Amino acid sequence: MKTLSTLARRRIAAGVVLIASLGTAASIGPISVSMLSTDTGQFTAVVAVVALAATFSPKRRLGTAFFIAALTLVAVVDVAWMIDFASAETTIFGTASPGWGLLLQIVASAGWVGYEAFGLVSRRRRRVVVTEPT
Repeated sequence: MKTLSTLARRRIAAGVVLIASLGTAASIGPISVSMLSTDTGQFTAVVAVVALAATFSPKRRLGTAFFIAALTLVAVVDVAWMIDFASAETTIFGTASPGWGLLLQIVASAGWVGYEAFGLVSRRRRRVVVTEPT
């Protein structure tokens, strides 16, 4: 069975973040708000497009840096948005709760940034060679 390359996985992660930006950002009782109808949702959609475009960069290191920076930015913005929902006041319809689009963006972006960080740390550990005196 053939496994996906890291580049293909990055494209999938950026695509999931982009698809999540088409979802719901929040719901308050029977009312739901689209991600693209908010400034923050539009911003994260643009950043997801930048992350996806970075995977097609001919300069691999630069593309990787832009990709990781873009998904880190999406994760930070979305977590700040979640904190805002947690501090929201109750309205006549109830309390605002995050929508599936926002939750999917957080899982995809933060999960991939964690995966990249783990890979970076494990690659650096493999480079360290300890020689013992004989």
